[in-house]
Amino acid sequence: MLKHLEVPYFLYSARIVLTLLLLSAAGTAYITAQSIDIDYFQSPVDHKLVLSGSFGELRTNHFHSGIDIKSAKGTQGDTIRAAASGHVSRIKIEYGGYGKAIYIDHPNGTTTVYAHMNIMSDTITSYLLSQQRRLETYALDIDVPHGILPVQQGDYIALIGNMGRSMGPHLHFEIRNTLSERPINPFLYNLKPSDKRSPKLQKVEILAMTPDFHINDRITLKSNRDSIDISAWRIGVSLKAYDQMDGAYNKNGVYDIKLKVDNQEVYHYMTDSFSFDESQMINAVIDFETKKIKKQTVFQCFKLPGNSCSLIKSTDSKQGLIDLYENKYRKVEIILSDYDGNSTSRVFYIRRKSKMKEYPSASYHKRLKVNESNLLSTEVFQWQLTENALYRDCYLNYSVDPLKDSTEYARISLGSPTEALNGYHA
Repeated sequence: MLKHLEVPYFLYSARIVLTLLLLSAAGTAYITAQSIDIDYFQSPVDHKLVLSGSFGELRTNHFHSGIDIKSAKGTQGDTIRAAASGHVSRIKIEYGGYGKAIYIDHPNGTTTVYAHMNIMSDTITSYLLSQQRRLETYALDIDVPHGILPVQQGDYIALIGNMGRSMGPHLHFEIRNTLSERPINPFLYNLKPSDKRSPKLQKVEILAMTPDFHINDRITLKSNRDSIDISAWRIGVSLKAYDQMDGAYNKNGVYDIKLKVDNQEVYHYMTDSFSFDESQMINAVIDFETKKIKKQTVFQCFKLPGNSCSLIKSTDSKQGLIDLYENKYRKVEIILSDYDGNSTSRVFYIRRKSKMKEYPSASYHKRLKVNESNLLSTEVFQWQLTENALYRDCYLNYSVDPLKDSTEYARISLGSPTEALNGYHA
């Protein structure tokens, strides 16, 4: 991701072409009530569902694609069962990541995923061992032919473990659309714990914004304050929040976030389903600068121009930014809701100060435009960004510094570490 891209040891006298290839987001698809049979799946565990992680949670560089189900007593060994009838279509074994994972395809067009498992059933283990011997490897990722490993709903398939990148015994469980591989929130299929607790709003920030979605200033809204005057033509709202469910202390993600201005909805975000191609768009959903500098995850209640994340369901024509007036307070309401309808709201009133603060203009070598292909050409190098690379216009600075011990090579530094790019980069 941009911006502190350092390219060491470039030939100083040559013209270098560097092209970053980006992953484009898949087409938007929404889950509707008509497409969901809430009785199709049973719980994959015998004990009461208690979660340590929820669907769509804001993780590092990705959205959480499933739910994390705690073991009954905090130890390994609880039974994992097939949530519905079907056939094992894939087995993946890796040292990190999901550790040991089973994928089961179902006749309704979905696939369930079971990860971080310990011991698999005898039938699955026998097939796995035969493939490991055949391929002469422990780690593998194989497709299983249809009919080789059929399962019935409720069949024992494995035990809860702590394999791969896991912080404690639990089952990572997913439901995906088989064709698109889009993860779907299991709550939509009624696979959820009891929840009578409302989300918690920890912090609200008022952001003085430029027309191209850069932040000039930040003001934390005090908990005992319901009105504020600010030196800004327009603002954005950001927040820190979490949700807790019955039976667990874990701070999970918030299912539904809405922003209203003068009683009109201007922004709506909901964690029902997303594409893996959208994973790094999390860095446009959060305040990426705060994440990089303060290591804090702060949610933005506005949509950057280059952000096509399908978890953002709707915005107004201003993309969630709020124009301010000098002679009129605007009513702003934040509404946080969980899947069971428990909600928390915060209302405040805001207007523009009569005396405006002057902010310094950005200093830069080249302005990069969102939704356009951008080319930077110098006597030393050429650098190109593809059309979907940026979330907003960026003000690029660069330097070319000859290496002390070489007359032929230089280090080229581009940009800033607090600007996110859309995609994965070498």
